[in-house]
Amino acid sequence: MPTANAAIIRRIFQDVWNKGNLKAVGEIVSPRYKMHDPMIEHEAGIEAFTRHVTLVRAIFPDIKFTIVDLFEADGKVAARWSARGTHKAEFLGVPATGKRVTVTGVTITRCSKGRILESWASWDALGMMQQLGVDVLQTAGSGLW
Repeated sequence: MPTANAAIIRRIFQDVWNKGNLKAVGEIVSPRYKMHDPMIEHEAGIEAFTRHVTLVRAIFPDIKFTIVDLFEADGKVAARWSARGTHKAEFLGVPATGKRVTVTGVTITRCSKGRILESWASWDALGMMQQLGVDVLQTAGSGLW
């Protein structure tokens, strides 16, 4: 049976990421929220999370996340997910390509009192850049990475 924490994670993916409902962020994310993702600056708070979602949805406006697996233990929820979207704006120095990409990842989220407090994300950035047509070996020393 799904728990309250699992329901929060399902809601953040469905309402916020997939539908772009930024009002829901204030209901789901704690003001003390901390984000850990190797591809972005480690920011904190509701505003930082909202900026991150807004940026990603601007780059991939048709982004759609699918939760593949969801596990919970000790107040943390692990979601294995996939996301699909079309590259419509600059991303890490790569101009819009119009290419459709599929990315997989895992996000572990710590919840408390009905809110997301902290998350750690790991996703296939290399695979995504390859789908965008970036020669990753050539750009390795260019400041892109």
